[in-house]
Amino acid sequence: MANMSYCAFENTYSDLRQCLSMLYEARGKGMGLREFIESRSSTSEGRSVERLLIIAEELIEVANMMEAADDGDEDEADAERAEIELRTGFREEDMDI
Repeated sequence: MANMSYCAFENTYSDLRQCLSMLYEARGKGMGLREFIESRSSTSEGRSVERLLIIAEELIEVANMMEAADDGDEDEADAERAEIELRTGFREEDMDI
C-alpha cells in the first residue's frame, strides 16, 4: 500500500535508515558500490538500489533549491532546477503527486 501523504516522510525515513545501514555494512566488508548492487538477490533489487541513489540525490537538490528560494535567491533556484532537468530529464511538471 502506498504511503499516505501525511506519513510518507515518517515511513520513508525508517526505510532509508535501513538502506543506509545496509550500505555501511557492505562498505565495512570492503565492498564497492558496484559489487553491492550486483550482490543483491535479484536484478530488479539491484536496479532499485541505483534508482534510490538517484532519487536521494534529487531530494537533496530540490531541498537546496527550496532553501535558495527561502533565502530569496530565486535565480539560484532556477539555475539548479534547469541543471536537474538537463542532467536527469526530470521536470517538476512531470511529477505525479
